[in-house]
Amino acid sequence: MKLAVTMKLAAAIGEIAHGMRAIVGVPDYELYVLHMAEHHPDLVPMSAERFESESYERRFSKAGSRCC
Repeated sequence: MKLAVTMKLAAAIGEIAHGMRAIVGVPDYELYVLHMAEHHPDLVPMSAERFESESYERRFSKAGSRCC
């Protein structure tokens, strides 16, 4: 019984964390890896470091995306 409750709590926390990352614009590497496995199984996913670097570059390289 306790294990089931713990697993449900862990899943709920994971969903909340995913939602919070989406709200603040933090890239979700785990979601990217799942997408790659499902839709592009023949390709090797980027490393977590490269994914994060490219995500931030894409986010902050747009003209007008920063105030300063």
